[in-house]
Amino acid sequence: MLRTLSIRKALLAAGLTAVVALAITAGAGIFGMWKNTHSLRQQEVAMTAMRSGMIADMMHDRSRALVDHTLLILSNGHESEVPAALAELDRSVATLSAALDALKGLDLPAELQVSVEAALPSAAAYLQAKQDIRQAVEAGPQAAASAMPAFQAAFNDLAAAFDTMTATIETFGKDSADNAASMNLVLTLVLAGVSTVAALVLVLGSWTSARHVLRPIDRMRAALARVAAGDFSIRLAAITREDDIGAIARDIDRVSQRVQEAMAEQDALRASAQGVIARLGVGLRALSTGDLSQSIDDPFGDDYDTLRQDFNE
Repeated sequence: MLRTLSIRKALLAAGLTAVVALAITAGAGIFGMWKNTHSLRQQEVAMTAMRSGMIADMMHDRSRALVDHTLLILSNGHESEVPAALAELDRSVATLSAALDALKGLDLPAELQVSVEAALPSAAAYLQAKQDIRQAVEAGPQAAASAMPAFQAAFNDLAAAFDTMTATIETFGKDSADNAASMNLVLTLVLAGVSTVAALVLVLGSWTSARHVLRPIDRMRAALARVAAGDFSIRLAAITREDDIGAIARDIDRVSQRVQEAMAEQDALRASAQGVIARLGVGLRALSTGDLSQSIDDPFGDDYDTLRQDFNE
């Protein structure tokens, strides 16, 4: 098949091979970038979930400490400081609630989503218990002390739910980081492999095209050297192929054939002239001896027969 492929088509095939190799390499790179972007998004979600979970857990502990602080202020008779303490408690609980809302708004995997949703009822109960203890504090020390056990129970329930949720978030974050690292390694190896294969295909295609063009040129050059040395019997078309090089070889063969035919005609004319000269020499030598009976009866041919006729007259 390659022997009948024209040089133009061979070069076009090499160019297309290069384009395909580059396209495959670019495609592998784009795919790697897409997968890497996906991994980065997963890590971003994991980091946001971990941050929100930590904030919720911290605000949960802080609100418990603020309740104890408020009850201590109240028991010491510093009622004037109670509003500020309650305002700080409200801010902490609001931050806790915002952190939980941020968790709910994330595109979390199913297992983590279940863990977050499992903590929401405990969180709602804790927020209600916070509201109850706040109202109890405003009512006085005795009411606050009565409401404290229910608040403590709600705190413990939410703490247990947060422990489970935090453990799930940490596992998700670790798995996301591990998956991202593994994916980067795999994509790096795949891209390196694809690039290597593409480079080999490109080199092979270029080498094949160069060989396809240069080998017949080398054969034709050697044959032309024989023609230049006078060997017009060689036929270049017999050692080339049916392509552009073969067309050039056939043209050279036609020129060589015409030269060979012209040389054959010259040899024939030379032989004929030598025969005429030899026969005239015999007749002239006879005339020089006085023998006028000599005549040349064999025709010399169209170009020289007039000499024979003039000699006989």
